[in-house]
Amino acid sequence: MDPMKVIARFRNGAIIRGTTRNFRPETCSTFHVLTDGSAPGAAPVEIDLCQLKAVFVVKSYEGNPGYHVRNDLDPLPGRGVVIDVQFADGETIRGQSMTFNMSGAGFWMTPVDPQSNNRRMFVVRGATVRIRREMRQAV
Repeated sequence: MDPMKVIARFRNGAIIRGTTRNFRPETCSTFHVLTDGSAPGAAPVEIDLCQLKAVFVVKSYEGNPGYHVRNDLDPLPGRGVVIDVQFADGETIRGQSMTFNMSGAGFWMTPVDPQSNNRRMFVVRGATVRIRREMRQAV
């Protein structure tokens, strides 16, 4: 598996940026991140999925601080159902999911805004206060 560039956001507000090769939330509850800028040969950090808010697979670690993600855009065809997620910390994200399911640790979604720094996100259900699924799908 090629390394994924990720930002792991914890429920307590902490953030870890780095790469992972073993993030498989459907089969394990921990994964490892080699932090950005770590020394050659450094050990990766083990992360417990239950402590997280979400894992963001990103284009870059910096993103574009001046860009405001647009959650009001129409859904894109072929990306599944539209989901609005509100986290316990008050943040709300909107995306689409081909695998949305209320059972399990969470689910994958892609942002509705193609200009977002996020390629896709794994939302940890235990960190949410509200998940609303729109009944329509983009065609």
